[in-house]
Amino acid sequence: MAVKKPSKVERPLLHCATCLALCIELHGTDKAVTDLCKKLVKLLPRTDRRYIFDIMNAKSPLKYAKDFLDMLNKSGIIERLQQTPTQPASLETAESSSALSRC
Repeated sequence: MAVKKPSKVERPLLHCATCLALCIELHGTDKAVTDLCKKLVKLLPRTDRRYIFDIMNAKSPLKYAKDFLDMLNKSGIIERLQQTPTQPASLETAESSSALSRC
């Protein structure tokens, strides 16, 4: 029986920034950052792909990625990304009401 591949789901920029931070911390090489960027480009919405392409095409992707994450942190974009809901409102209310009914 063949294993079914999971469908590609678009990931928000926050997830990709987290992956980049982990890659920098764990691997710390230009090649690792470039390889990760090639995978992330496929998962990001088209509007956010330009950031990953900039990292991937830089002379030093590792340094560029560090600077990019630092800029996200200093400008407060990460906090704003964390506040945006990742689920539709209808799912959030259904989950919260089912959690309240269990109490």
